Formats: sequence, structure tokens, C-alpha cells
Amino acid sequence: MCGSGPFLSVDSLSLTLGRFSLRDVTLSCARGEYHVLLGPTGSGKSTLLKCILGFHVPEAGRIHLDDREITAALPEHRRMGYVPQDYALFPHLNVEENLRFGLRPRKIPLGEADSLVNRLCGVLKIDRLRRREVRHLSGGERQKVAIGRALCTQPKMLLLDEPFSSIDEGAKRGLWLELRQIIREVGITTLHVTHNLEEAYSLGQRQSLMIDGKLVQSGSTREVFERPASERAARYFNY
Repeated sequence: MCGSGPFLSVDSLSLTLGRFSLRDVTLSCARGEYHVLLGPTGSGKSTLLKCILGFHVPEAGRIHLDDREITAALPEHRRMGYVPQDYALFPHLNVEENLRFGLRPRKIPLGEADSLVNRLCGVLKIDRLRRREVRHLSGGERQKVAIGRALCTQPKMLLLDEPFSSIDEGAKRGLWLELRQIIREVGITTLHVTHNLEEAYSLGQRQSLMIDGKLVQSGSTREVFERPASERAARYFNY
């Protein structure tokens, strides 16, 4: 169930990287919400995600998570789970070893770690893959392991950067449904970056549309898709 107030808030954020800049971006996610950050390739979606994660420090603006300002916090202190486009799994480790990797710095007791890994393998339906090397997994299986590794650290929020970009077209729709069910079962606030309109519509409770480094519209999925707030937004949706 989503909360009423913002769980994540990005206020008036600006950043310049070479010739590209994010300009006065304001975005919020409610607790438990599945929020999609949508826009064309090169619009700044991944750059904004990396600011939220702490990989880039903004020149202006503030970021709050769960009522705590994290604008200048180190990435490892933000309690965020991250799944990059290429999943970044460790090829020398099997599935279970990849899942457990993020638990090491937190010194979680073995029994608690076992319980957490068992639960995630069940939720993700990857129990049969636990001893398999990741290089022998399909794209969809790798995606599930990457999500599991991110969730294993028990983050406050999950951030997904184009998580279906390396999945073949025929398998994507089924994986959208599986991902939506997994997130619903775990109950974690999620920010999902994509340029795929069908993917965004299928997964998001709310949408934020970014074009050329500016956030041009935020709202419910139906509102953003059916009532574009500007000519630029309308052109993106081919109205």
C-alpha cells in the first residue's frame, strides 16, 4: 500500500555533465509506489538515477529519502538497491554466491542470511538455479538474480535502469508481469527507468516524463499517457 507523503523527493536538482545538463528537476515517489521514469534515449533518465544513487553530486537541489536528506551521502549509506542495464553480475560466482555478495559488508548472522536468501529465491522462482554459474543463465534469469542481489541488502528503495534492455522482444511481456508480481510481493518502493512506452504503461503506477534534461510531466499512468501536459509531451506520445 502506498503512503500519502513522498518517500523519495528530488527538489530542484541541476547538474551539468559536458554538454548535457539536468535542469531544475523535481520528482517524488510515495512509499511503496512503482514509479516509472520515462523518456527518449539521451534525455537524462539514467543521469538522474545516478544522482539519486549518489554516483553524481548535483550542483543544486536536494534529495531526501524517508525524511532524511541524502544529497551529499555516500552511495553505500543511502540504503538503495540498484540494477544497472547490464546487471553487473559476478561471472566467477554462482547464483547463490551473487545473491550473498552484498550481505558480506553488513555482517548479517548466517541464519538470518540463509532465511533471506531462501525467501528471495522463492519469490523470484530461482531456487533451482542456486548452484548454476551466471554465464549459463538466460537474460531473464540473469535479471532475476540481479534483482535478488539488490534486494538481498534489504534496501529502502529499488532503482532499475532499463532492466529489460538485453531481453529479447518475445520474452519481455511475460517478464514485465513477473517483475510486477515480485515487487508487489516484496512491497518495496521502486523507480524504474525506461524508454519503452508499453513497458512503462504495463508496470508503472505513476510516471514521470523526461525530455532533454527536464521533467515535463508527472502523474498517474493514465493521466500522463492520455492527457499530455505540453506539446513536447504530446509529440513524444505521437499525438
